Amino acid sequence: MRIAIASALLMAVAAFGVGAQPQEGDIVFGPGGSLFYADSELTTSRAWPHRAGGGPTDVTTSRRNDQVVFPNGIGVFAVDEAGVTTTLSTIGQLGPIELTPAGYVALNGSRLVDAIRGTTIASFGNGTCIDLCRNVGTGDLAVTGQIGWWGFLAVVDSTGRVTTLTKSLPVRPTGMCYIPDLDLYCVTTRASPTLLLSSTGAWVASIAMGSWRCAYDQRTRRLYLATALGTIHAYSIDGVIVKSLPTSVWAPALLDVFGDRNVSLRSSSKRGSTVAVDLRFKRAGIGRPYCAALSFGIRPGIPTPAGYIHMRPDALFFASLCGGLPGLTSGFAGTLGPAGAASASFWIPPSTPVGTTIYVQATALDPSRPGGLEIGNTECIRVAP
Repeated sequence: MRIAIASALLMAVAAFGVGAQPQEGDIVFGPGGSLFYADSELTTSRAWPHRAGGGPTDVTTSRRNDQVVFPNGIGVFAVDEAGVTTTLSTIGQLGPIELTPAGYVALNGSRLVDAIRGTTIASFGNGTCIDLCRNVGTGDLAVTGQIGWWGFLAVVDSTGRVTTLTKSLPVRPTGMCYIPDLDLYCVTTRASPTLLLSSTGAWVASIAMGSWRCAYDQRTRRLYLATALGTIHAYSIDGVIVKSLPTSVWAPALLDVFGDRNVSLRSSSKRGSTVAVDLRFKRAGIGRPYCAALSFGIRPGIPTPAGYIHMRPDALFFASLCGGLPGLTSGFAGTLGPAGAASASFWIPPSTPVGTTIYVQATALDPSRPGGLEIGNTECIRVAP
């Protein structure tokens, strides 16, 4: 049974549709005062109503995966597909936000803070922080911003330790995202080409003048760039524009892929602890089979007709696939519950070397798609003492 499910997952084909409400894979964007979404093929866009009392300053998919979370001047809010709005915190004046295994974090001037509690996680001295993203290759948070006339790029680990990769970018950054396929940071700029930087901060290439925000979809391997004039372009992994959508949103302040977290983690990542894995495949729905696996890497990955699985097919991957390591994994195969949700977990043995990065990914069968497969995102934790 386990082999049959795994084989079906790897051979199926995925497809994406356009809905009257936001769906997984849709592109969320806005000018910093409103919220809009477009289908992943960039054929049409719609307004996304909410009752947050103020416009978003950034947006990220929630741990529930059927909501977006955004800060504004008066708090942090979650909005579902129908526009139902929930207040998560009343901390105001927060900038770009991101989801980590420890919870939501956001930028505030020169600080990285807990978006729910308001406590400081890390400080960047006299730098002005502009955007952040999660490096799913290492589990670190990457932050870009400006010090004087120069741009900087730094990473923050799970302990709050800041490592500056570069502070001599000759541009003013406006946004950033991480491309796991290439192990590159994409940094958009106000009036210069978009920069592609290595994981060490070194310049690799420059592309696409005039882009203000960026987002990357692991599943379709597309890089989305929103220009200052309001056009959203979708680039393939080889840099070719495959889709474009003109919008009325000038100088977009937010851009993200909705529902791109079918897999999210909750854990302290310490040796001897159990990592909770939250799964949510709403489009697949209740009663559909799913399968999860672990790995020690995300590259070279597994290309399939349904999309790209960002997992190294190593010994751990095959041993853990669909629950193949009893005692180490739990809930790595089964059927989805209400709203396509399921819970899984894995244990970190006390003997695991500190600094080891463990990756987890899940996939669900979805008969509504050609071939019936929905590929989930890859998440990771770095083992702490």
